[in-house]
Amino acid sequence: MTLVMESTPPFDWVNTPYPGFPATDIPGSFLKSQQMCEAMRGLKNRAVAVDVEDADLFLGTQSGESWLAYDYNGDEAYDMGTFPQDDSRKGSRDSIREEIKATIEKNVLHGEINDMLSGIQTRQMDAVMEQISDAQIGKILTDARGYRVRVEQYVLRPDSQTVQLINVCLRTAPNLQGLHILDWTTKFNNSLDSLASTRIRDLPWNNYLDSYENFIDSPDKFADDTSIDVWPEEMSIELKHNSHFLKEMTVFTDRVEATQDIDSKVLYYDLPFTNSPSGSEDIKNKLGSVIMQGGRGDGYSPTGFYYNLDNDHKIYLYPYVIGDSTSGEQTEYYSLAFNTLGDILRTNMGGTSNDIGTNNLEIELIAKEQLEDTWWTSDPIIDIIYVPFLRMDWKEEGTLEE
Repeated sequence: MTLVMESTPPFDWVNTPYPGFPATDIPGSFLKSQQMCEAMRGLKNRAVAVDVEDADLFLGTQSGESWLAYDYNGDEAYDMGTFPQDDSRKGSRDSIREEIKATIEKNVLHGEINDMLSGIQTRQMDAVMEQISDAQIGKILTDARGYRVRVEQYVLRPDSQTVQLINVCLRTAPNLQGLHILDWTTKFNNSLDSLASTRIRDLPWNNYLDSYENFIDSPDKFADDTSIDVWPEEMSIELKHNSHFLKEMTVFTDRVEATQDIDSKVLYYDLPFTNSPSGSEDIKNKLGSVIMQGGRGDGYSPTGFYYNLDNDHKIYLYPYVIGDSTSGEQTEYYSLAFNTLGDILRTNMGGTSNDIGTNNLEIELIAKEQLEDTWWTSDPIIDIIYVPFLRMDWKEEGTLEE
C-alpha cells in the first residue's frame, strides 16, 4: 500500500536538507503510522509517498504538471508522472510484478495456477506468488557502483516437469534503466508434483550446473539415501534487458549409472555489436577455447570469464560480491574465480562451488568488438544481482499442489 501526504512543516526530526531524508533520521515506528502522515502535511508543492510494504520514503517536488520523486537518501530521482493520481512511477514494484506475471503466463501452467492468475490485478501478485512459489526473496540492495537496485527472485514450477528461477532486477541508474532478468529453467524427465519444496531445493543442482565438459554426475539418491526418480532433460540460463539477451541451452541424455552425457550445449545472443549482433555458438566442452577465464580480477572483485566468439567479438561477464542492504561491494572475495554461467548459479552450493557467505552476486555483461584496429567496449548491457539459490526463503512443508 502507498500512502500519499500533501500540504504544516514536518516534525523537527525531519530537518535535513532537501531533496531527501536520510533513513537514520526517520524513526521506524513512524513509517507505518498515522502520526507520520499528519507530520508531513503542509509542504507547499511537495508530497511524500511512503511505500508501507517496503518502508521506502520518497519526497516529491512539483514541476509543472508532473512530479519528480527522490528516494530517502536523495541519490536517485524518478519521473512520477501525474502524482499522486498515477502510481506507476519508476521504482515501483508494479513493473516487476507485471514482468513476472507475463513470464509465468508464457508457460503451460498447472490448472490451479491458471485459475489464480486469471484476471488478477497487479497489486494482487504478492499473495499469488506466495501460494505458487517454492521459494522467494525480495531485497533492495546497493550494487558495486553505489546504485540502489530492487531485486525479486522466485522459484516456480510452471508445469509438472519444470523448475524455473526468475530473478528480476529493477534499475533506475542512467544507461541501465528498466528490468534486468535472469531466467534459469530446468525441464525434468518426469513429474515433480510429489516433491515438497525442500526436496526441490535439495536436488543435486550443483552437479546439474557443472555441465561444461562431456558429461555430468547425476546422483540417483538424496543425501538421506532416498531415491531421486527424476533427472534433467534440458536446462536454459538466460540474461536479458530490453531486446538484448544471452542464453545458454543445454540438452542432456538419459541418466545411466548416475551419469548423464551432454547431448548439446549452445550459446545464443543478441547484443549491440556493429557486425553480427546476433548469433549462436557451440559451447559443448569448449572451456579454454570459447569459454575463457579472465576479466576484472583487479584485487577487489572476483575473476570472471568471457565468450571468445570469433576473436573479433567477446562477451564478458564480470562478477562482484554484494552485501545485503546498503553495504555494497564486499572486496574480501577478490581471490574467487567464476569461470562459467553455471559457476554463478552454483554459488554457495558446496563442493567445488564458490562460497560468498550471506552475500549476493552481481553479474555485469559487457560486449567487446574489434572494429578495424580498435577494440570497442560497450557500457554494461545487462546487470543482474543474483541471490544464491540456497539463501532464498523456502517453504518448509507441503508440495506445490497443497
